[in-house]
Amino acid sequence: MNDGQKTMERDGIKIANADKLQHFIVQCYASSLFDEKEITAWESNIVGDKTWTNAREYFSNIVESQDKYQKMSGRSTKRMKFESAKVAADVGNEMRGISEKLTLANANQDQEAMYKLQQTNDKIATLAEQLQDQLKAKDEQIAALTADVSGLNNSIQTPTTTITCLPVGSQEATKAVAETAAAEAEESRSAG
Repeated sequence: MNDGQKTMERDGIKIANADKLQHFIVQCYASSLFDEKEITAWESNIVGDKTWTNAREYFSNIVESQDKYQKMSGRSTKRMKFESAKVAADVGNEMRGISEKLTLANANQDQEAMYKLQQTNDKIATLAEQLQDQLKAKDEQIAALTADVSGLNNSIQTPTTTITCLPVGSQEATKAVAETAAAEAEESRSAG
């Protein structure tokens, strides 16, 4: 029973020692290996002494005594002659029941995993929609900022210098242009 318990624990099914003890005692009754005196002696133990370890030891000692008697006498006891086909059928039925429970447990785990996966997919879809909405809002903000910058560029005026043209060859005109150029150069130096 310990090996079966370990196997089931690996599969995520926990069987308490109290449940294992109860199953073992039921099997002892059903096996016809033990007479009324042996069973009632076990049952008369106080509750605290009725543990899996104690039960296994108690009933194993009885089976060992029966085996010794059988070997010494060369015959089997009446209790040892139970129908092996019935026992095999009972064990088979019990194993089918355990197998069905395992299958049901696995199906429930698969269904739960699928439900969690669907929830995760729904959350991802919702987040993708929210991200798409945020990207659209950002695109609209960028377009508005681009339009604002373009408007600012158009409103900046470029300074222009007006040059007055005088007739060529006139001394006064040449002198006036030179004075204007010198004055502008002086302003540039003092500003810079």
